[in-house]
Amino acid sequence: MILRSGCSESLRRLSFSGFLLVDQTPFHELLFLTPNVTHLNLPLLPSFDGLILYPNGLPSPILPNLKSLTVYNKGHLLFRKRIDAAGLMAMVRSRTVDLSSPVDGNLFQALEEVQISAENNRLPQLRSDWRLLESRELGTTSCSSLTDFATEIEESLRANCWQNAFGATMKQCRELDATMNKMEAIDLSRYSNIEVLIRKNVPYLFHKISKDDTPGAIPGDRLFQLQPRARKLCEKWKPFLLRDAPRSPFYWTLTEDNKCALLRYQPKTLGEDELWNYILTVSCLHSYDFAELTKLTIVFPYISQQFLPINPVLRINPHPASSYPGDGN
Repeated sequence: MILRSGCSESLRRLSFSGFLLVDQTPFHELLFLTPNVTHLNLPLLPSFDGLILYPNGLPSPILPNLKSLTVYNKGHLLFRKRIDAAGLMAMVRSRTVDLSSPVDGNLFQALEEVQISAENNRLPQLRSDWRLLESRELGTTSCSSLTDFATEIEESLRANCWQNAFGATMKQCRELDATMNKMEAIDLSRYSNIEVLIRKNVPYLFHKISKDDTPGAIPGDRLFQLQPRARKLCEKWKPFLLRDAPRSPFYWTLTEDNKCALLRYQPKTLGEDELWNYILTVSCLHSYDFAELTKLTIVFPYISQQFLPINPVLRINPHPASSYPGDGN
């Protein structure tokens, strides 16, 4: 159909709905027919290996002009396992930092962003796996005791904050106070690397605590003065967090409900103020980002598909008889 239509060279946006079969060969053969696609929208694949860019690949490199990749999950049983962070990283790196030579930089478009939507809280895990891989690559992994501490703090803050105003118990209030005491007591100058605190979103969480003015959102705030203490922690930890923040060209943002993630490639090194803002807001997409994200993404649970009014656009549903709720097919 693509060859008959004559749009093989002019097609810029390609979107698949439904889900793809386990055998990905026809799918990849189709992508080789559309070398000028810049925006690709497709269901979550079992592996990202087929999208890795090999500059000298035969018969030709796959999608050499890809700028934006949108991946969504509709809850199909085949893809409810952990998302492969190593495969995603290999694909992204092949289209960004690995295009280091002037020749490659002129011949291929660098990937600018990956948008992912999924359910079952898998995106925070994906982002954590990605950061762990980066830390190992850079040789900046933290000691196990600090990793255990960061995990404990994150779990406590998420479990006890942002409850119903009338649902918080005195036990939760005391647990938050105990958690704050632990954070205040730790001496970060004793550690050569505290990057795991950023990877576990601890700075973001206590910054959120310090700013949240929703009644009842922070159990025990009036009794234990949790918000002003959180603000002091931000300032106390700032020099150490800036020192050990990953100097990576890849930046993650997640929606508050953890259903959508945006991975951006930014080769320019962030300044200190930009980096600090990123550390404190790393888990929160701004409203304008989310508005852009939904234009080419199917967000779980099922939201109607929206496509930008740019032609030509080819929409392909390999399973027209499927009956997903809200497909709109």
